Formats: sequence, C-alpha cells, structure tokens
Amino acid sequence: MVSLSVEYYLCLTRNSLRNKGAFLGYILPVCILSGFFNMPKFFLLDTQITADGPKVVATDLRRSSDHIYVVISNVIITGVVPTLILLIVLVKSWTFQKSTRRNQHFARY
Repeated sequence: MVSLSVEYYLCLTRNSLRNKGAFLGYILPVCILSGFFNMPKFFLLDTQITADGPKVVATDLRRSSDHIYVVISNVIITGVVPTLILLIVLVKSWTFQKSTRRNQHFARY
C-alpha cells in the first residue's frame, strides 16, 4: 500500500517517472525487505518429538525478556512508520492537486 501511494505521488508530481522501473523500484525491494524482516520469526518456535507426538514449544529467544524489544520494533516498523508515510503522501498529494487546480483555474482567465 505504501509503495503504491508513493508511486502515485511520484506520478502526480514528476510525470517523467511514470511506468519506469516498477519491478526494480517497488516490487523487488519490498519482497527482499519483507523476507529479511520476517526471518527471525522462524527462530521463535521449535518442534519437539515427544511420546505424545510432535509438540511446538517456544525457544529461548521467545522466552527472553529482550523479546519485548522485537515486538515493539515490529509495531513501529509495520504500523507507525507506514501510517506516517501514508499520511505524508496523502497530504502532499492533496496539496499538489489543490495547487494545480488553482493554477489551471487562473490560467483560464
């Protein structure tokens, strides 16, 4: 959502950037970043084979008191930062559209 909003804003303000490098500029970096960001989640749980059958247990990393910093950073990175970026892009797009409409209105007269 954030990358689409940024792309929309760039298309509005800098028309020369339209349809240039969508895969390398938006899709590939998002896929790579999400892969690296979610990598530690694979190390939070472990599977143990017991007499009752397989059992999923939390690892030492998950039980650590430092795990709260991981949770807080996840909230900031996946919640606060994208919301702020979307808000900034929304305001900047709105002001850009408002100024171009005003300029077009004055150009008619």
